[in-house]
Amino acid sequence: MENVCVKQESTNFGDAATVVPAVSFSSPRGKYDTVFYASQLLLKGVKGSVVVPYSAINRVVIMDSLPKDKKGQVLVMFNLRSDSQVLNGKTRLESLLVKTLVSKAVSVRNPNKGDSMLTGPEAVVLCQLLGRMGVG
Repeated sequence: MENVCVKQESTNFGDAATVVPAVSFSSPRGKYDTVFYASQLLLKGVKGSVVVPYSAINRVVIMDSLPKDKKGQVLVMFNLRSDSQVLNGKTRLESLLVKTLVSKAVSVRNPNKGDSMLTGPEAVVLCQLLGRMGVG
């Protein structure tokens, strides 16, 4: 693995369980610090924020084998419940889509294990964090 991004401790997110910095999303478009709180996910970007209660996440799908892909891209889709009101500005989101590379690794604080770290491919760490926060 290459490009390991280590999260520096930040006081900007208060009582966050952990933060994965600069995650590239196709929906909503942009790079967001992905902040894991006890009951919700916060996508904090330059132009605004998106709040996603964990109860709004219906399914999580990892697509790690994409046709005609030569770059090692991985997509992670968070399908949102049809009755959820997750908004990006005034637009209701039906899903969140992370676009990353197999080679992009992150290391973040494990929310349930004190000072231990979760380290690995970004897509895998995001899914592990969702599981630790009770999604699924």
